[in-house]
Amino acid sequence: MAPELGAAPRELAAPARAGLAAVAAEHRSLAALTLLAHTRLADAAGFAKRLKLSGADAKRLEHALSGFDALAKATQKRSDIMDFLDAAEAAGGEGSLDAFFFPLWRALLAAAPDAARRDALAAAEALEVRSHALRRAKLPLTGNDLMAERPQLQGKALGTALAALKRSYRDGEWSTRAEGLAWLGQHSDA
Repeated sequence: MAPELGAAPRELAAPARAGLAAVAAEHRSLAALTLLAHTRLADAAGFAKRLKLSGADAKRLEHALSGFDALAKATQKRSDIMDFLDAAEAAGGEGSLDAFFFPLWRALLAAAPDAARRDALAAAEALEVRSHALRRAKLPLTGNDLMAERPQLQGKALGTALAALKRSYRDGEWSTRAEGLAWLGQHSDA
């Protein structure tokens, strides 16, 4: 459910319209609908269904709203922010962070200022600028590498170990295959 807004809908129009100007033109209509859904509706999925939005647009709208709410709970840990950005990009497609999500979330913040969300959004945008390549990088270790080093890792345990490796890699705890294997040796619980 969207948080309560401190301004009446008419008072929201000017800051929201100004913020929408930063959204890429091909996404502006969906962004406007997302703003409307955030200020007026508790059920984004039902709203998308009533408007007969495409599956992709419904997914973007729902993630734009859930992502905005998630900003309030975001940590400053690099791997958490990267996971958050991965999820947004998965929902919106390649390039959607700069073309849709970031400008839309800034517009939502203009309509309903929130210091925690503002700080989290600033951290996410700054991290994306600095670490875009790292977020997309393949791990120097693969599942095959892990199975060769630790044959007991299979199924869910293998997935858990790979997820822990990915988070620690993104947090800068290691950067080479040898360092990753050493990290894994030190973290037998991974």
